[in-house]
Amino acid sequence: MRRFVLPEVPERLPLRWLKWLGLRSLPIYLLHQAALFALFILILWLLSMGSDGM
Repeated sequence: MRRFVLPEVPERLPLRWLKWLGLRSLPIYLLHQAALFALFILILWLLSMGSDGM
């Protein structure tokens, strides 16, 4: 049993987006981590090409 009352929140567009993002935060986090890792590897690879002269 709850000991507090949840506030009634109207379904406005920004709040719906926050709710949607909150429910999907783990997949969003995992996807952007993979994209950042790939970008980081690409940058390291491009920088190493310049220093080796290949």
